[in-house]
Amino acid sequence: VSSFVCLHVHNPIFESIQADFKVKFFPGIDEAFYTDLLRKELVQFLSPWAFEEGKDISFGGKIYKSSLIDFVEERAYVDYVTDFKLFHIDGDNNRSNDRDEVAASTAMSILVSAAAEEHRVVSIPQSEMTVQRAACNC
Repeated sequence: VSSFVCLHVHNPIFESIQADFKVKFFPGIDEAFYTDLLRKELVQFLSPWAFEEGKDISFGGKIYKSSLIDFVEERAYVDYVTDFKLFHIDGDNNRSNDRDEVAASTAMSILVSAAAEEHRVVSIPQSEMTVQRAACNC
């Protein structure tokens, strides 16, 4: 750097993405195991650079609720998803209301996944599905 340049360097601001939804697994699936697996896969999807060598970190950017719903529904063990909510936790730990998309607050922000245990994934029990079908005479 030239002696005439004044350089300021800042660490990035990490802003978290948090999901809250209900999921129906296919029959015969161990709900506890696959709920935990789904949380971990969600973290890897939202922060791929932390798990794959050579993946670039993206500054700024957006995450869409629809892409997360699609990701979850594409899991081989997931039947369907309901009540999906998406939250943005900014660099000051302020949590947003439910959003359809989350955009980084600044150009030096990086959108990352919340910790796996912070994603609220509620399994819809098999018995609840049976009760709903009986009620509608399906």
